[in-house]
Amino acid sequence: MEDESASYVHGGLAPIANVQNIAIDTKSPFYLHPSDYPGLIFVTQPLSENGENYFTWRRNMLTALQSKNKAGFVDGLIAKPDVHSRDFQSWIQCNAVVKSWIVNSLSRELQTGAAHADTASEIWCDFDERFTQGIALRVYDLKRSIALLQQEKSAMSTYYGKLKGVWNELHNLRPIPVRTCGAGKKMQEMREEENAGNSTVWYVLKTSSCTFHCAFSLAVALEASPNPCTSQILSDQNRV
Repeated sequence: MEDESASYVHGGLAPIANVQNIAIDTKSPFYLHPSDYPGLIFVTQPLSENGENYFTWRRNMLTALQSKNKAGFVDGLIAKPDVHSRDFQSWIQCNAVVKSWIVNSLSRELQTGAAHADTASEIWCDFDERFTQGIALRVYDLKRSIALLQQEKSAMSTYYGKLKGVWNELHNLRPIPVRTCGAGKKMQEMREEENAGNSTVWYVLKTSSCTFHCAFSLAVALEASPNPCTSQILSDQNRV
């Protein structure tokens, strides 16, 4: 007798009699691995109520969602399909899981409000709007820190490490290009205004001891990428 129990494939609503004959598209954003349960926690530090760790939290969460192929549920790329679409139920399921992941990563003070949001992207955009109001001031503070940081007597590797940390935070204030929220677009515009020469390596080369100016000349001549430049700088220092 034919098994009349209905099983569903990610991305479709049609009942299938024999699940073993189904080829599941594991690359689909609607695919949920058995380990992708709602209770997962992706960050060690929850987003604080005042948002002081927002940019670090945002970057870590986005990285985790990208690893799960679920970033589209927060950045607006995967819009809610029509109720009659074959993907509707799959979208509902994935949105609920992503929403749970976000709520799990929040402080208790933020969880209540986020839990009542309808979609994961609604929570994401709300935090973007709420916690990026002071972004211009933070960018100013970071650039000031970069300008005041000096090598002095520290080793080049130590100096570069400190500078790279500040520069990375500055870079992380500019998210991935595709965003639907107003705050996200504003942040992206600020990123595009950055001068191409504003990289950590070029700053190190221009502000460190003149002993390493040979590395600067070489980098300019080769138009090398930051990592080779850094290696050349440290190599020159070791030969001094």
